[in-house]
Amino acid sequence: MFKKLEPELSRRIAGKELSGKLSIITDLGSLGIRISNRSARVVSSLRGADYTLELEQWKLLQLLVGYRSLEDVLRQAPRSISPAGRADPGRSKLSVSGELQGLAQVLFPTQWPFCWRPDWF
Repeated sequence: MFKKLEPELSRRIAGKELSGKLSIITDLGSLGIRISNRSARVVSSLRGADYTLELEQWKLLQLLVGYRSLEDVLRQAPRSISPAGRADPGRSKLSVSGELQGLAQVLFPTQWPFCWRPDWF
């Protein structure tokens, strides 16, 4: 899914002067997103990540479609969110650096999400 969303993620970060690598780890899988000033590229390796975001898949989906902000997700005690290498899954209150907060707001802006009626096929 994220591979298909690369053009949209690149559009969101274009000209924002952000760079680095964000690792996203969910209960169903993991991926890395390498950010430069002009593009966002999905990579399979989590090595060299500047930040790690670990949460349940359903919370990631809510972030992705803009239903909830990162702050909303954090209030619900995520597994972990931290600069890379400093994850502490046991924490209940987590602090997020301003740089990661800014990156998350650009990648996952809150919007008016819309879902088509289910097909029930």
